[in-house]
Amino acid sequence: MIIGTLIGIWKTITNGIKSKNNKLRRKQMLRTEYIDVSFNLKLQKDLQEDEVICSHCGGTGLQVDDHPFGIKGENSKVHFPHKQQTITGCRHCYNGVQTKCLYCETILNRQTYQCNCEKSKYERDQIQYEKELEKWNKAEKISLSQAIEKYEMVYIDNSDDFVNSDELLEWLEEREEENLQPISRNYLRIYGTYTMDLSMDASSLLEDVCSDLHEDAMDNISDADQKELQTLLDKWCENNKQGTTTYYADYSVGVIL
Repeated sequence: MIIGTLIGIWKTITNGIKSKNNKLRRKQMLRTEYIDVSFNLKLQKDLQEDEVICSHCGGTGLQVDDHPFGIKGENSKVHFPHKQQTITGCRHCYNGVQTKCLYCETILNRQTYQCNCEKSKYERDQIQYEKELEKWNKAEKISLSQAIEKYEMVYIDNSDDFVNSDELLEWLEEREEENLQPISRNYLRIYGTYTMDLSMDASSLLEDVCSDLHEDAMDNISDADQKELQTLLDKWCENNKQGTTTYYADYSVGVIL
């Protein structure tokens, strides 16, 4: 009797588990529905000379993303056999329009902003040269002897180098020896410089350190105490000036050799 009762209980439990698993499987059953999407529209595209309609989206600026997914426990040779498709922006263009190179007609995608064909690179070099020449022509011109009196360092724009003004000619000779060819002085773009030194503002520091304190903390520090702190900071910065002074190009002054 006891054995028969236990067998009956086991069957009941087993059937209940099977029933529950069947319910779970039924929940995982999928159905496929299709949605008709149509745009009865004509889109106007006013294109510049280097613009073309995107060949991927036909100028709509849209594409279909599959958003694939799979179901755990499902037997399939494909990892993500199911889809929930949506319409998103085209990843190949902007607003259905792509840019093309005017020289080789290469189509540029969203990640490519410029063509690397020889004619395109030459055009970019010319534009950069004209910008640099315009900057040079606007600068006030001084001689090297004047630059030595006025500046400790000068900036050579052609090579992005800062050089001691009184050592400039030696620096050029060394570069000519390294390159085994003379450097044309007419094409050198040498500019004056200005410096920036280490500095700290007491008021800003106090405002920062008091930001996590009570709201009246900053107000309780007197002007005299702030001036005292500023004096200490100025002295500390002066003591650490050597090795921290930074030079910047002054494009308003050009040096002629």
